[in-house]
Amino acid sequence: MSDRIRLAIQKKGRLTESCRQIFNNSGLSFDEGERELIYTVPEMPIDLLFVRDDDIPALVSQGVCDFGIVGLNVFEETKFGETDNFNAEIFAKLGISKCRLSIAVPKNVRFNTLDDLNNLKIATTYPQIVQNFLRGKGLSAQIVRLNGSVEIAPSLKLSDVIVDIVSSGATLKENNLTEVMPILNSEAVLISNRQISDDKRSIANNLMARIGRALTMN
Repeated sequence: MSDRIRLAIQKKGRLTESCRQIFNNSGLSFDEGERELIYTVPEMPIDLLFVRDDDIPALVSQGVCDFGIVGLNVFEETKFGETDNFNAEIFAKLGISKCRLSIAVPKNVRFNTLDDLNNLKIATTYPQIVQNFLRGKGLSAQIVRLNGSVEIAPSLKLSDVIVDIVSSGATLKENNLTEVMPILNSEAVLISNRQISDDKRSIANNLMARIGRALTMN
């Protein structure tokens, strides 16, 4: 199997749909793997492994997979949480599934500068990214980690403000929140194990060339 690459992809979700589209537009077969976890792409020496998105950076870092397609937000959260022996890096940015990780506050809360975050409670699904951001700005706040429904935290008095993924902003408006500042602009990225062979890098470069042409034609 050394002449093939194993590429980890989110099993289900919006990024799965985006991957299917760019693969199909690149002339590559794509199967979501509803019954099987691994699908062999017949047009290239690539095996797709379908997993949870937040497992992808670790699988690539550990060498279980050579490459992975994941949101930059998920990659950064894992990277900041793994201070030792994190062995994955960004191979290429794909320019799809763009969104942003932003600070949002209730409409009745005053926010003029970042200093207003000091001593507040911040609810987020991305505590490592938020902590790294606060540290870099010399700020101190209590981080409340939530695995979902972050936008309702202020109304439940779990937090004063939130940091969450924003695309259209509709969910924030529905919960009477206002986006005040992005802390990370995210998109889908191709990540790789740092120790992959030159042959596998060549396969990935060929894949990116096909994807690049497909994206340019759209």
